[in-house]
Amino acid sequence: MLALFSCCRNKHMDLSGTRLDKERVSEIISAGDLQTVDTLKRSDFYYREVYKDKTDETITTIWLDSLRNIVGVNQKKKNGVFIFVGEYYSNGQIRGTVPLNSEGNVTGPVVYYYEDGKVSRSGYLKNGIKVGEWKNFDESGKLIDKGKGQ
Repeated sequence: MLALFSCCRNKHMDLSGTRLDKERVSEIISAGDLQTVDTLKRSDFYYREVYKDKTDETITTIWLDSLRNIVGVNQKKKNGVFIFVGEYYSNGQIRGTVPLNSEGNVTGPVVYYYEDGKVSRSGYLKNGIKVGEWKNFDESGKLIDKGKGQ
């Protein structure tokens, strides 16, 4: 399971909800120049569209499944630092949230979700490493176990 990552509040993707913001994706597409569309020449039937923002040169990559459902979005500044990375179920539900700091490092509280939006696990990452207490939940939301990171 991949996660949703974000740093710094800005005009780019927003973390305030647990669903894909299709309106915001449409704004990104209309504000950018389409750079690439490809099928990745693999057997998993994913498409990738890459857009470059006309004003600040942010690169947004949108991943689509064979039915053209958005299943992933990532954004990076022109210096290569990621400011947002997200993976979604085909129904638009976020798979997980993980914050990125200003250098693009994975640091902060983490929440992963089931396809129906219920929490499946939560914890904390520091520079991409699990630290502190991690909790796992069953599909009904019941806590099933706790573990420790490093």
